[in-house]
Amino acid sequence: MAVPGVTPIETESSFHDSFVGLFDAHFRRLYRYLDRVSGEPELAADLAQEAFIRLYRRGALPDAPEAWLISVAMNLFRNASSSRSRRRRLLTVSRGEASHSDPPPQPDQMVVAEESRRRVRAAIDQLPERDR
Repeated sequence: MAVPGVTPIETESSFHDSFVGLFDAHFRRLYRYLDRVSGEPELAADLAQEAFIRLYRRGALPDAPEAWLISVAMNLFRNASSSRSRRRRLLTVSRGEASHSDPPPQPDQMVVAEESRRRVRAAIDQLPERDR
């Protein structure tokens, strides 16, 4: 049964051979494109690799494999950018909340609080075991 948009490949080994040839022919070009788009060589390498992994897991080559790889890689890039933006916003919000927290207690306040805790502990220790 033919699948639309997929080049039929006779055997698993011929798919593997075709995939290796496609990888050799297009990985560097896809990497360079993603590096220009992202400005981050490590991210570009990860995205290019993930696009090829998804193609391999697909198990069949699309009619236009280079276009398919670019499309998948760009979707991965958009997802990564969106996740980063979301993470940055959350970190900014949490840092802002942290800056509005109460200041640390003064040394004299700490002494008073410790003395209060000591008195409470002493009072609890004087209670019978069943009332603690």
